[in-house]
Amino acid sequence: MQRRRPFLACALGALLLSSVAPCAVAADRQAVSGTPTLAGRPIERFVLLAPIVVPAAKIGPVQGGFLLLAGQYVPVAQDAEGVFFQSRNGIRRGYGDEGLDDGGVWVSKTKGGVMVPYSGRAAKLSEPVLVRWNSPLPLDDMRQFRTASAQKGNAKAPRNTAGTK
Repeated sequence: MQRRRPFLACALGALLLSSVAPCAVAADRQAVSGTPTLAGRPIERFVLLAPIVVPAAKIGPVQGGFLLLAGQYVPVAQDAEGVFFQSRNGIRRGYGDEGLDDGGVWVSKTKGGVMVPYSGRAAKLSEPVLVRWNSPLPLDDMRQFRTASAQKGNAKAPRNTAGTK
């Protein structure tokens, strides 16, 4: 029986590590300079049209689920593979009024259609950011994001002409 205990301890340790590993700390981030290019297209920002639920089951036992809130997501940092787009409205812990945190989506620079939620302040390069590598957003959720550009200079917003002749 003594021989099996080290094996059992190693197996339990591997199981615990495998349940935590999908929420990896993003390292080697640097500030974004200029407009990032994703899959060959310059992207100034994203606008999320409706909140997206990121269930706890998808992100492992490290933290519970959260909501990606509707609004603007702006590029704040990048690593060798992708760009961190931070939500201007934050993300909501849980599914109700449990509080706001910093977070957003990491988007691959080279692989179209890969968006991964993260929590943390990606713009603060010295602070850790938890990226949910095991749970990229499903295609239906990614379709809620639209690309957008910042209005420059004195550009006017389009007028609402609904109901006028």
